[in-house]
Amino acid sequence: EALDREEARAKERIAELEEERAKKAAILDSMVEGVLAVDEMNRILFINTGACRLFNVSSVGTEGKPFLEVIRNKEMLDLLNHTLREGVFARQELQIFTPVQRVLQVHASPLKGRERAPGAMLVLHDVTELRRLETIRTEFVANVSHELRTPLTSVRGYLETLLEGALEDREHARPFLEVIHKHTERLGRLLD
Repeated sequence: EALDREEARAKERIAELEEERAKKAAILDSMVEGVLAVDEMNRILFINTGACRLFNVSSVGTEGKPFLEVIRNKEMLDLLNHTLREGVFARQELQIFTPVQRVLQVHASPLKGRERAPGAMLVLHDVTELRRLETIRTEFVANVSHELRTPLTSVRGYLETLLEGALEDREHARPFLEVIHKHTERLGRLLD
């Protein structure tokens, strides 16, 4: 009877652990970010759906395989090795080119064990669109700056000429003022 009770408790505990494991796996798989964990030998312990999607790999059969065999990225492997060796959090932004070119922000942290880090975990954020928008914004600001500077330079030049004495020369003053007027209208259109 005692053995039967112990067996029932053990089965109940195993069922609870399996349920807890399934919940954690479901949470990690539903994340947009890629998550993967490796052991101290760089063998994959876990890879979620987000990471599989980023690298166009299947999660089936990846557990236990070497990191570089599944994800062929030397920079990411170097980051993992640094985290494993030093046992510290590390972050790096890097590009991947397969299956498509992307910019990833990679966070590596050690998986803490009793004595030493038995592995490391990577969290991968796809920041490709963010970097593209930053580039567009930078180009836009540069273009606007150039478009505003051009008429301002002309206005300033003509005004300085007028102030240095050309204002008294009625024959040339009017065309100068017309150019200034044309450029102020252009600035107004640009701002509109």
